[in-house]
Amino acid sequence: MSHATRQVKAVATHQPIPVQFTSGWWDSGYHVEKDSKENETGHKDISRQPYRWKGVRGQECNVKEMGRVEQDVTIPEPRGVPLCSLAELKLRFLCPSDLPEVKALCREWFPIQYPDMWYEDITTNPRLYALAATFNMQIIGLLVAETKPLSKMNKEDQDILPPSLTGQTQIGYILTLGVSNAHRGHGIASLLLDNYLSQLSTHEAPHVQAVLLHVLTTNQQAIAFYQRHNFVRHTFLPYYYNIKGKPKDAFSYVRYVNGGHPPWTLLYPFLHLLWYLFHYVWQHFFLCFL
Repeated sequence: MSHATRQVKAVATHQPIPVQFTSGWWDSGYHVEKDSKENETGHKDISRQPYRWKGVRGQECNVKEMGRVEQDVTIPEPRGVPLCSLAELKLRFLCPSDLPEVKALCREWFPIQYPDMWYEDITTNPRLYALAATFNMQIIGLLVAETKPLSKMNKEDQDILPPSLTGQTQIGYILTLGVSNAHRGHGIASLLLDNYLSQLSTHEAPHVQAVLLHVLTTNQQAIAFYQRHNFVRHTFLPYYYNIKGKPKDAFSYVRYVNGGHPPWTLLYPFLHLLWYLFHYVWQHFFLCFL
């Protein structure tokens, strides 16, 4: 059964979505800058519980439909407003009625302006994994990802896996991850990410061997967050984004899962150093002549 089929089935039967709660996320002193060892969760065999998952205090999470958000991955500065009840925090998929709220949140969180048609797509497309964290019935966090063959990725991203693998090898692509201003600093982004990654290890999910994302080179908060979650930098992408009419550079980051690994080459250990040097020269010398 495909990943998308499993999610649609969950919607049709109104079963709770599998959720893993990160130990200690509700503590007001916890935030995404903590060491990754503090963010680890105990993994359970969710293949036997495909649509139900208990949190550390026995709370269950509801499910709706899926949707779509894409482009930059943003983890803004934490604020530290404490959550008052774990029972009021739920994870669910997006549905069409979320469109106005999602539109307002995306305009607040991300610098990219999307057309209305795009917001309709992100709240109605059942092909994608769109997980929302809600508190007091309001969306406070959102992660959207998709699974697609390696051959369908952008050309600059197709070398994240060895060339010996077929083009049908599956890649998880994180399109967007964000948390509302008032609820940053409590590990909600980690909670969303941990749950997405746990889905990729289930027997019902496609055999994904790598998870990819893109992030602005200036978004140091997000970069630190993903590095703490075992993502490694893959490449530097000049002029990847167009934000308010201005070109912006991006990095691609990858995390290998389910036995996936990068291509084995003589230059691989030195690629990150070469990317740093190229980025430095690009920023300090070449752009001065444009």
